[in-house]
Amino acid sequence: MELRDEPTRLAEDARELDWQKMQENVEITNVSRVTSSSWYVAQSEYTVNMGRRVSGNYTNTQTADGSHETFREGVSTQQETLRPNATGQYAQWSVAVPSGSAHWSLCDEPIPDDDTTYVENADATMLLYTNADDGTQTDWTRVGTSPHLNAIDYNANYVFVSGNNRLVGDFGFADSGKSAETINSVTVQLYAKQTLGSKNLEVFLWDGSSWASLGAQTTPTSWGWMNWTATARLDTWAKIDAAEIYSKSASAAGTYEVDCARLQVNYTATDSEKDSYNLQNPTGSGTINWIRVYVRARLTILGSNVIRTLIRTHGTDYESGPLPLSTSYHSNHTQYNTNPFTTSAWTWTEIAALEAGASCQRSGGANIRMTAVWVAVNYSSTDYSLDMNNIFTLDLSTYPQDYIQSVEVQLRYRANDTAENWYLKAYNWSSSTYGDSGFNSTTGHTPTTGWDYYTVNLTDRWSSYVQNNGTVYMKLVDEGLDSNQTAIDIDFLGVRAVIDGTCFTFQNTGALTSRLVSIWVINSTLHQRYNIDFIINSAQTLNDTRLDIPLPNEQYVVKVITERGNKATYSGT
Repeated sequence: MELRDEPTRLAEDARELDWQKMQENVEITNVSRVTSSSWYVAQSEYTVNMGRRVSGNYTNTQTADGSHETFREGVSTQQETLRPNATGQYAQWSVAVPSGSAHWSLCDEPIPDDDTTYVENADATMLLYTNADDGTQTDWTRVGTSPHLNAIDYNANYVFVSGNNRLVGDFGFADSGKSAETINSVTVQLYAKQTLGSKNLEVFLWDGSSWASLGAQTTPTSWGWMNWTATARLDTWAKIDAAEIYSKSASAAGTYEVDCARLQVNYTATDSEKDSYNLQNPTGSGTINWIRVYVRARLTILGSNVIRTLIRTHGTDYESGPLPLSTSYHSNHTQYNTNPFTTSAWTWTEIAALEAGASCQRSGGANIRMTAVWVAVNYSSTDYSLDMNNIFTLDLSTYPQDYIQSVEVQLRYRANDTAENWYLKAYNWSSSTYGDSGFNSTTGHTPTTGWDYYTVNLTDRWSSYVQNNGTVYMKLVDEGLDSNQTAIDIDFLGVRAVIDGTCFTFQNTGALTSRLVSIWVINSTLHQRYNIDFIINSAQTLNDTRLDIPLPNEQYVVKVITERGNKATYSGT
């Protein structure tokens, strides 16, 4: 074996490389701008939400070749939501938050809801005002008309006295109308004041069988409520309804004045409490299929309280059976296919007069908190409409999202009615609704009765409409309800990505296999190198599309460099 020294080996290797370079010949035969992906079309049948499919199938919409799928508008089924807008027959739920608010105004909100506005069937508080003055005790001066202490209305009606041990009474109270509810507490309240400090006022209470003192208290020097606990004495509803009081001045100097007297009774309601509200006027027309009355409520703690939906029509109440509740808000509904009073289909006049709400019954320590009431009216219109959608999927492995500049949608269609526009809409994954916000055109397309192209671009808002896996939901709808039943032929509907890439065509006309290692794009302002790495065999032609290489808009030069150091050049504009 002949041994070569190092200089000899290097010289021979250099001659071999020179020979290979002379045998290598790679050319750039074409450079073209790539502005879009291929079209992605439906892979399953269209979902028709309104209207119907007449003929053909989804495969007829995959290419623009005249072979089409036909759809026809149908009578629309629509739904209208009516919310409370005024007080109805009942407002019996005992708690309103914020306090003093009209009950309907606390239940007119759409969900999601919170605990800032609601009605609740908590322990109830009843105020029984003075409704009688028998004049038995006459030491005080009475001003105005009997019963003198039935309202806060000083100077019109009140009583006053100066001196010690002076009596005024006897004052009776309005009946409670209760009999079975659990009494939690009873308080005698006087709205009073005095002109000098440390003046005491004593109250005596009749419970239906005997009088007893509730004790003396210091009277305030400005108008305010004085409170005497009477729960032990008035421990039945019969005693509450029989209750009377008289007052006694317990200090000599100064003047006493009393403007109002009442019993404050806190109790646990065990009978049914109802709230019903008038509703917004309906705007629909057509045949009413059904209505649903919804209530949204929760328990404050776990318990066995009962809630029922309530409607009031033709002056009659109709309640559902008991509905499930938990400590989380939940929407329950009851459906009425016909008016329960007439047993016939609902009329729009009956809907306009309808009241809706809920009844509740308390059991134990849990309360029911209700935050929303609404009625859904489902009806069939006499006009026609079409609403259809399908799923399209971009190949993000070939066209990664980082290189997508927008998304384009194209429809080729033919409609037999030129009086209404057609609209392409996409599902917005951020707002969870179909829409066309950000589209380059939102005015729709007017057909000519021949084959028409309708194209929209999703602009820079495209990412809101493309899911991370490339899914795009597209919807085609007409302009709205009308009296003409339109037929529409779909020849093509597709979605594609808008990009700014370059396709390079390389041809190896040499005798050796070549390896391409870099591309240069050069013009008057740009000198940019991009890495590549692929093998091209002798006599082979290859196309390579690069999404990350945009071409300049003016004259440019492209160079490709081989591993052996050879280069090929292409000039373009």
